[in-house]
Amino acid sequence: MGKRDGKIAVTTGGSTGMALAGAKLFVDEGAHVFIQARRQDALDDAVKPIGRNVTAVQGDADEQALQLKQNQLRRADLDDFVDSYAPGKPRDSRVASERWIPFTYDELVARDKANLDITWLRDDSLEDLDNPPAPEVIAREIVDDLTAALVEFEAVAAALEKAAVRD
Repeated sequence: MGKRDGKIAVTTGGSTGMALAGAKLFVDEGAHVFIQARRQDALDDAVKPIGRNVTAVQGDADEQALQLKQNQLRRADLDDFVDSYAPGKPRDSRVASERWIPFTYDELVARDKANLDITWLRDDSLEDLDNPPAPEVIAREIVDDLTAALVEFEAVAAALEKAAVRD
């Protein structure tokens, strides 16, 4: 059994270089890898030698990111969460909804594999750990990272849907 058995990896720009090398490594360790690249011929050449546990996803991640930026998250998209969170009110007044469920500390730590140690969040690349970037800078970086991840997952979903149609 490989150390990545049952895992899924996604690479973008994955038909060459480090991304392709990483994809090969993950497959060798048991993962199923989705490789995204712009050109189908490059994808075909990349996937063929790997042979197993790999799915090619043709597409332009930059184009997908542009589409996501044009359909940005709006404040109204968070209304249900804000209403459930009940800012400014006592915590015991929070009410669960269909989409948002509050958990107590005890409920969280009782879960399997719960780890509330967030020291791993520290960013060692910051030059001055005592003066982190402004919240709006951090928020923008988070949005950019999540947008990039969403683009990659969209490519995975499209590949899975395409594969399901063939089956």
